Amino acid sequence: MGSSAVELHPTGGNDHEKKYDLPATFVGIGLFISGLTVGFVTLRYPINWLLSFDDGLFVQVITADNYFTFVAYFLLGFGITFELPLVLTSLALVGLVSSKTLAANRAKIVIGLWLISCLVTPGADPYSPVIVGVAFTVLYFVSEALIRLIGR
Repeated sequence: MGSSAVELHPTGGNDHEKKYDLPATFVGIGLFISGLTVGFVTLRYPINWLLSFDDGLFVQVITADNYFTFVAYFLLGFGITFELPLVLTSLALVGLVSSKTLAANRAKIVIGLWLISCLVTPGADPYSPVIVGVAFTVLYFVSEALIRLIGR
């Protein structure tokens, strides 16, 4: 049998893909921690809204389990949201999106991201959707620039 032109990575990938493993891991961890940080700063707005919602008319039945579950899901959502540049860059590396496609559809994508930010934030406070929308927009532009930088 002849030798293959592509050397396989122990996990099944080739050497071309292997060079992205370590940087992608560190970028992913950094983005997730950034998401947790922004989520933690944002968390006070929906918590304050939820606690002031009853205005003395309802009996508050907040348990530690409910509170910690809400906080955990809220922060997890922010952490996952901040992975947007990594996801878009990965899609560009496999050829599913390009910087030209993203630039051509920029207005639609940004409007969509702002609509999603209004849907995924709990409570009726005006601050949470704005913070998430700004984060989405910045992350999108970072993604677009990163994809342009790597030449896809």
